Amino acid sequence: MEILVTGDQPFKVVKTTMTIGPSAGGYTLAYGVDRNGTFTNYTEAVPAGEACIVNGITPYTWFKLVGNSGPVKVIL
Repeated sequence: MEILVTGDQPFKVVKTTMTIGPSAGGYTLAYGVDRNGTFTNYTEAVPAGEACIVNGITPYTWFKLVGNSGPVKVIL
């Protein structure tokens, strides 16, 4: 499945992997257990123009791209 994430809108990952396409301005990936709850940022930011592959996800975890300013394609 493929979604388009705009800004830092939360999205749910139901599988154990995802690939996030390149962004125009970079972002910090954050995860949480609830769409409106507290999110925890990963320590390293993803630079602009780079894809990010994430493995070992607990199914049904929420993510968001903190600091993202435009649309980014996510493959779930």
